Amino acid sequence: MDDHALAVLEFPAVLQRLASLTSFSAGREAALALRPLADIELVTRRQRQTGEAVHLHRMATTASMGGARDVRDLAWGAERGQVLTAGDLIDVASLCRAAGQVQRTLTRQVEDAPLLAQVASGIADLGPLRGLIEDAIDEGGTVRDSASAELAQIRRELTEAHSRLQQRLQAMLSNSGVANALQEPIIVMRDGRYVLPVKADFRGSVRGVVHDTSSSGQTVYVEPLAVVDLANRWRELQVQERHEVERILREISAAVGAGAEDVDDAVRRLGEIDLAQAKARLADELGATELALR
Repeated sequence: MDDHALAVLEFPAVLQRLASLTSFSAGREAALALRPLADIELVTRRQRQTGEAVHLHRMATTASMGGARDVRDLAWGAERGQVLTAGDLIDVASLCRAAGQVQRTLTRQVEDAPLLAQVASGIADLGPLRGLIEDAIDEGGTVRDSASAELAQIRRELTEAHSRLQQRLQAMLSNSGVANALQEPIIVMRDGRYVLPVKADFRGSVRGVVHDTSSSGQTVYVEPLAVVDLANRWRELQVQERHEVERILREISAAVGAGAEDVDDAVRRLGEIDLAQAKARLADELGATELALR
Protein backbone atom coordinates (compact mmCIF):
# COMPACT_ATOMS: atom_id res chain seq x y z
CA MET A 1 0.00 0.00 0.00
CA ASP A 2 1.53 3.30 -1.10
CA ASP A 3 1.72 6.55 0.88
CA HIS A 4 -1.18 8.12 -1.04
CA ALA A 5 -3.51 5.28 -0.15
CA LEU A 6 -2.43 5.48 3.49
CA ALA A 7 -3.06 9.23 3.52
CA VAL A 8 -6.56 8.74 2.08
CA LEU A 9 -7.25 6.28 4.90
CA GLU A 10 -5.89 8.86 7.40
CA PHE A 11 -3.36 6.29 8.54
CA PRO A 12 -0.77 8.95 9.52
CA ALA A 13 -3.35 10.60 11.81
CA VAL A 14 -4.03 7.24 13.46
CA LEU A 15 -0.30 6.75 14.04
CA GLN A 16 0.00 10.22 15.55
CA ARG A 17 -2.82 9.45 17.96
CA LEU A 18 -1.27 6.09 18.79
CA ALA A 19 2.12 7.71 19.37
CA SER A 20 0.54 10.23 21.74
CA LEU A 21 -0.62 7.32 23.92
CA THR A 22 2.86 5.86 24.37
CA SER A 23 4.84 6.46 27.56
CA PHE A 24 8.37 5.97 26.27
CA SER A 25 10.22 7.61 23.39
CA ALA A 26 11.21 4.24 21.91
CA GLY A 27 7.54 3.23 21.94
CA ARG A 28 6.60 6.46 20.21
CA GLU A 29 9.28 5.87 17.59
CA ALA A 30 7.95 2.35 17.00
CA ALA A 31 4.38 3.65 16.71
CA LEU A 32 5.26 6.21 14.06
CA ALA A 33 7.21 3.58 12.09
CA LEU A 34 4.24 1.19 11.78
CA ARG A 35 3.15 0.16 8.30
CA PRO A 36 0.56 -2.38 7.07
CA LEU A 37 1.94 -5.93 7.01
CA ALA A 38 1.34 -8.81 4.61
CA ASP A 39 2.96 -11.49 6.82
CA ILE A 40 -0.01 -13.24 8.44
CA GLU A 41 2.13 -14.80 11.19
CA LEU A 42 3.57 -11.45 12.23
CA VAL A 43 0.15 -9.78 12.02
CA THR A 44 -1.31 -12.54 14.20
CA ARG A 45 1.45 -12.19 16.78
CA ARG A 46 1.06 -8.43 17.01
CA GLN A 47 -2.71 -8.69 17.31
CA ARG A 48 -2.32 -11.25 20.09
CA GLN A 49 0.10 -8.90 21.87
CA THR A 50 -2.45 -6.11 21.57
CA GLY A 51 -5.17 -8.42 22.88
CA GLU A 52 -3.01 -9.28 25.88
CA ALA A 53 -2.32 -5.60 26.50
CA VAL A 54 -6.06 -4.83 26.33
CA HIS A 55 -6.71 -7.58 28.88
CA LEU A 56 -4.04 -6.21 31.23
CA HIS A 57 -5.34 -2.67 30.70
CA ARG A 58 -8.78 -3.77 31.84
CA MET A 59 -7.19 -5.49 34.84
CA ALA A 60 -5.33 -2.22 35.64
CA THR A 61 -1.98 -4.02 35.57
CA THR A 62 -0.20 -1.93 32.96
CA ALA A 63 3.60 -2.17 33.07
CA SER A 64 4.85 1.32 33.94
CA MET A 65 7.63 2.83 31.85
CA GLY A 66 8.26 5.45 34.54
CA GLY A 67 11.73 6.96 34.22
CA ALA A 68 12.70 5.02 31.09
CA ARG A 69 15.10 6.82 28.77
CA ASP A 70 16.21 5.80 25.30
CA VAL A 71 19.92 5.61 26.06
CA ARG A 72 21.00 3.50 23.10
CA ASP A 73 23.18 6.27 21.66
CA LEU A 74 24.82 6.79 25.05
CA ALA A 75 25.50 3.08 25.49
CA TRP A 76 27.06 2.68 22.05
CA GLY A 77 29.01 5.90 22.55
CA ALA A 78 30.42 4.45 25.77
CA GLU A 79 31.22 1.23 23.91
CA ARG A 80 33.37 3.33 21.55
CA GLY A 81 35.20 4.89 24.50
CA GLN A 82 33.11 8.00 25.13
CA VAL A 83 33.09 9.18 28.75
CA LEU A 84 29.49 9.82 29.77
CA THR A 85 28.50 12.70 32.03
CA ALA A 86 26.98 12.08 35.43
CA GLY A 87 23.62 13.15 34.01
CA ASP A 88 23.97 10.67 31.15
CA LEU A 89 24.70 7.89 33.61
CA ILE A 90 21.64 8.79 35.69
CA ASP A 91 19.58 8.36 32.51
CA VAL A 92 21.16 4.93 31.99
CA ALA A 93 20.30 3.99 35.57
CA SER A 94 16.71 5.15 35.01
CA LEU A 95 16.45 2.85 32.00
CA CYS A 96 17.85 -0.04 34.03
CA ARG A 97 15.33 0.61 36.81
CA ALA A 98 12.38 0.80 34.41
CA ALA A 99 13.49 -2.37 32.62
CA GLY A 100 13.58 -4.27 35.89
CA GLN A 101 10.15 -2.99 36.92
CA VAL A 102 8.56 -3.92 33.58
CA GLN A 103 10.16 -7.35 33.61
CA ARG A 104 8.90 -8.11 37.11
CA THR A 105 5.38 -6.87 36.31
CA LEU A 106 4.92 -8.84 33.10
CA THR A 107 6.63 -12.08 34.04
CA ARG A 108 4.09 -12.33 36.87
CA GLN A 109 1.34 -12.12 34.23
CA VAL A 110 2.59 -15.01 32.10
CA GLU A 111 -0.79 -16.78 32.13
CA ASP A 112 -2.76 -13.70 31.07
CA ALA A 113 -0.15 -12.24 28.72
CA PRO A 114 2.28 -14.94 27.58
CA LEU A 115 3.62 -13.07 24.55
CA LEU A 116 4.27 -9.85 26.45
CA ALA A 117 5.78 -11.85 29.31
CA GLN A 118 8.06 -13.53 26.78
CA VAL A 119 9.25 -10.16 25.50
CA ALA A 120 9.85 -8.94 29.06
CA SER A 121 11.60 -12.11 30.20
CA GLY A 122 14.24 -11.57 27.52
CA ILE A 123 15.38 -8.31 29.12
CA ALA A 124 18.88 -8.78 30.51
CA ASP A 125 19.51 -8.24 34.22
CA LEU A 126 20.62 -4.61 34.32
CA GLY A 127 20.46 -4.46 38.12
CA PRO A 128 24.24 -4.63 38.65
CA LEU A 129 24.81 -1.79 36.18
CA ARG A 130 22.13 0.29 37.85
CA GLY A 131 23.70 -0.39 41.25
CA LEU A 132 27.16 0.59 40.03
CA ILE A 133 25.82 3.92 38.80
CA GLU A 134 23.56 4.74 41.75
CA ASP A 135 26.23 3.81 44.30
CA ALA A 136 28.53 6.40 42.72
CA ILE A 137 26.16 9.18 41.60
CA ASP A 138 23.23 10.75 43.44
CA GLU A 139 19.89 11.70 41.88
CA GLY A 140 21.07 15.26 41.34
CA GLY A 141 23.93 14.08 39.16
CA THR A 142 26.70 14.66 41.72
CA VAL A 143 29.39 12.03 42.13
CA ARG A 144 29.16 10.84 45.74
CA ASP A 145 32.05 11.16 48.18
CA SER A 146 31.73 7.41 48.67
CA ALA A 147 32.40 6.73 44.97
CA SER A 148 36.06 6.22 45.91
CA ALA A 149 38.25 6.53 48.99
CA GLU A 150 40.47 8.94 47.07
CA LEU A 151 37.56 11.26 46.26
CA ALA A 152 36.37 11.23 49.86
CA GLN A 153 39.86 12.21 51.06
CA ILE A 154 40.24 14.97 48.46
CA ARG A 155 36.88 16.47 49.36
CA ARG A 156 37.69 16.47 53.08
CA GLU A 157 40.91 18.32 52.37
CA LEU A 158 39.07 20.62 49.97
CA THR A 159 36.57 21.61 52.64
CA GLU A 160 39.35 22.24 55.15
CA ALA A 161 41.38 24.29 52.65
CA HIS A 162 38.37 26.43 51.77
CA SER A 163 37.60 26.99 55.44
CA ARG A 164 41.18 28.13 56.18
CA LEU A 165 41.11 30.47 53.18
CA GLN A 166 37.83 32.04 54.24
CA GLN A 167 38.99 32.46 57.82
CA ARG A 168 42.13 34.28 56.69
CA LEU A 169 40.14 36.60 54.42
CA GLN A 170 37.58 37.31 57.13
CA ALA A 171 40.40 38.17 59.51
CA MET A 172 41.73 40.67 56.97
CA LEU A 173 38.29 42.32 56.72
CA SER A 174 38.44 42.83 60.46
CA ASN A 175 41.80 44.56 60.19
CA SER A 176 41.19 48.32 60.29
CA GLY A 177 44.13 49.03 57.98
CA VAL A 178 42.65 46.78 55.30
CA ALA A 179 39.02 47.70 55.96
CA ASN A 180 39.69 51.41 55.35
CA ALA A 181 41.12 50.58 51.92
CA LEU A 182 38.03 48.68 50.75
CA GLN A 183 35.03 49.94 48.79
CA GLU A 184 32.95 47.43 50.77
CA PRO A 185 33.86 44.96 53.52
CA ILE A 186 33.11 41.92 51.34
CA ILE A 187 34.89 39.02 49.67
CA VAL A 188 34.17 38.54 45.96
CA MET A 189 35.22 36.07 43.27
CA ARG A 190 37.17 36.91 40.12
CA ASP A 191 38.45 34.24 37.70
CA GLY A 192 37.92 31.58 40.33
CA ARG A 193 39.99 33.45 42.95
CA TYR A 194 38.79 35.19 46.11
CA VAL A 195 39.61 38.90 46.04
CA LEU A 196 38.92 42.09 47.97
CA PRO A 197 37.42 45.24 46.35
CA VAL A 198 40.14 47.81 47.06
CA LYS A 199 39.73 51.53 46.37
CA ALA A 200 42.03 52.47 43.51
CA ASP A 201 43.55 55.30 45.57
CA PHE A 202 44.46 52.80 48.31
CA ARG A 203 45.94 50.18 45.99
CA GLY A 204 49.24 50.19 47.85
CA SER A 205 47.55 49.49 51.19
CA VAL A 206 46.75 45.87 50.27
CA ARG A 207 49.67 43.96 48.80
CA GLY A 208 48.60 41.31 46.35
CA VAL A 209 47.69 40.25 42.83
CA VAL A 210 45.23 42.37 40.85
CA HIS A 211 42.71 40.14 39.05
CA ASP A 212 40.29 42.77 37.76
CA THR A 213 39.36 46.45 37.72
CA SER A 214 35.89 47.97 37.81
CA SER A 215 34.54 49.68 34.67
CA SER A 216 34.81 53.04 36.45
CA GLY A 217 38.41 52.37 37.40
CA GLN A 218 37.64 53.24 41.03
CA THR A 219 37.96 49.67 42.31
CA VAL A 220 40.71 47.10 41.86
CA TYR A 221 40.08 43.49 42.84
CA VAL A 222 43.10 42.26 44.74
CA GLU A 223 43.99 38.78 45.95
CA PRO A 224 46.07 39.51 49.07
CA LEU A 225 49.53 37.95 49.12
CA ALA A 226 48.71 36.64 52.59
CA VAL A 227 46.19 34.18 51.12
CA VAL A 228 47.84 33.24 47.81
CA ASP A 229 49.36 30.00 49.13
CA LEU A 230 46.07 28.99 50.75
CA ALA A 231 44.19 29.83 47.56
CA ASN A 232 46.66 27.87 45.45
CA ARG A 233 46.23 24.81 47.65
CA TRP A 234 42.45 25.13 47.38
CA ARG A 235 42.68 25.32 43.58
CA GLU A 236 45.08 22.35 43.44
CA LEU A 237 42.58 20.26 45.37
CA GLN A 238 39.80 21.34 43.00
CA VAL A 239 41.89 20.05 40.10
CA GLN A 240 42.53 16.78 41.93
CA GLU A 241 38.81 16.43 42.59
CA ARG A 242 37.98 17.02 38.94
CA HIS A 243 40.50 14.42 37.80
CA GLU A 244 39.20 11.83 40.25
CA VAL A 245 35.60 12.47 39.22
CA GLU A 246 36.62 12.08 35.57
CA ARG A 247 38.34 8.79 36.41
CA ILE A 248 35.21 7.49 38.14
CA LEU A 249 32.97 8.53 35.25
CA ARG A 250 35.37 6.89 32.79
CA GLU A 251 35.28 3.64 34.76
CA ILE A 252 31.48 3.55 34.96
CA SER A 253 31.16 4.54 31.31
CA ALA A 254 33.32 1.55 30.39
CA ALA A 255 30.86 -0.70 32.25
CA VAL A 256 27.97 0.85 30.31
CA GLY A 257 29.87 0.27 27.08
CA ALA A 258 30.48 -3.36 28.00
CA GLY A 259 26.72 -3.78 28.41
CA ALA A 260 25.73 -1.80 25.31
CA GLU A 261 24.09 -4.77 23.58
CA ASP A 262 21.98 -5.56 26.64
CA VAL A 263 20.98 -1.90 27.04
CA ASP A 264 20.07 -1.63 23.35
CA ASP A 265 17.99 -4.80 23.52
CA ALA A 266 16.24 -3.63 26.70
CA VAL A 267 15.24 -0.34 25.05
CA ARG A 268 13.90 -2.22 22.02
CA ARG A 269 11.88 -4.61 24.19
CA LEU A 270 10.48 -1.80 26.33
CA GLY A 271 9.51 0.03 23.15
CA GLU A 272 7.68 -3.07 21.89
CA ILE A 273 5.80 -3.45 25.17
CA ASP A 274 5.01 0.25 25.37
CA LEU A 275 3.63 0.16 21.83
CA ALA A 276 1.36 -2.79 22.67
CA GLN A 277 0.06 -0.91 25.70
CA ALA A 278 -0.54 2.22 23.63
CA LYS A 279 -2.54 0.12 21.17
CA ALA A 280 -4.62 -1.13 24.09
CA ARG A 281 -5.32 2.45 25.20
CA LEU A 282 -6.32 3.40 21.67
CA ALA A 283 -8.54 0.34 21.36
CA ASP A 284 -10.25 1.28 24.63
CA GLU A 285 -10.61 4.89 23.47
CA LEU A 286 -12.21 3.82 20.17
CA GLY A 287 -14.24 0.95 21.60
CA ALA A 288 -12.45 -1.34 19.15
CA THR A 289 -12.81 -5.13 19.12
CA GLU A 290 -10.42 -7.82 17.96
CA LEU A 291 -10.76 -8.96 14.36
CA ALA A 292 -10.80 -12.60 13.30
CA LEU A 293 -7.85 -13.07 10.96
CA ARG A 294 -8.02 -15.54 8.07
